Amino acid sequence: MSVEPVCFDLMDFYRAGFSGPIELGKTDRDGIRALFDEGDIEVDGAVHAPYSSWSIYAPNCEFFFNSDFRLKAFKLIPFLPKIGSGGGRLHWNGKFEIYLGEQTVKASGRDGIDLLTLPDALNAFRRMDGDWSLSGGDERDIYVEFQNPERSLTFRYEINSVPVASERASAFEIDYFLSSIWVRDQNADFEEKDAG
Repeated sequence: MSVEPVCFDLMDFYRAGFSGPIELGKTDRDGIRALFDEGDIEVDGAVHAPYSSWSIYAPNCEFFFNSDFRLKAFKLIPFLPKIGSGGGRLHWNGKFEIYLGEQTVKASGRDGIDLLTLPDALNAFRRMDGDWSLSGGDERDIYVEFQNPERSLTFRYEINSVPVASERASAFEIDYFLSSIWVRDQNADFEEKDAG
C-alpha cells in the first residue's frame, strides 16, 4: 500500500481543528492508520492508559485517543542529524523538514526550516495569526504555545548541538532546536503526564 501525499498545516489544526484528512475530536483510529504503510506503525494499542485510552505510534509521531476512540492529541518528533551508522558522523546540510509519517508539515505555509531554531521560529511566529506565549521548562527547554478555548499548539525547543559540514575536523551549531510539537483538543479528557 502506498499512502497518497498530503501537506498538513499546524496552524490549520490550531485555528480550525483539522488539516488534510485529520480532524481533532473526529478522526478515529482507522483514519490515522490509513496515513501509514502497515509496517510503519510501531505501536497500536492501549499502551499509555494513564494518558489516553488508545495510542498509535509511528517513527516520528504519536497519536492519542480517548475512550470514544476519537483523536484528542498528537505529537510530532522532528529528527536532527546525529551520529551515523558505524560511528560516522552525519553532517547537517542546512535543510530541515517536519513530517507526519511521510507527509510534509508546515506552519502557516512556512517550511520546517523556519521553525528549526528558536530565534528563527520567534520571527516566524510574530508573522502568524494567533496569540502565543513563551515559557521555560524544567530541563533547559523553552515552550512556545498557541492556545485558544478549543485547541492548543505547543512547540518545544531544547538546547542541542548539530554537526555541520566544515573544512575543520569538527564543527557544531549550538542553539535551541525544535524537539517536539504537540497539537491538543482542549475539550478532551486527555491528561498529559509527560510534555516532552
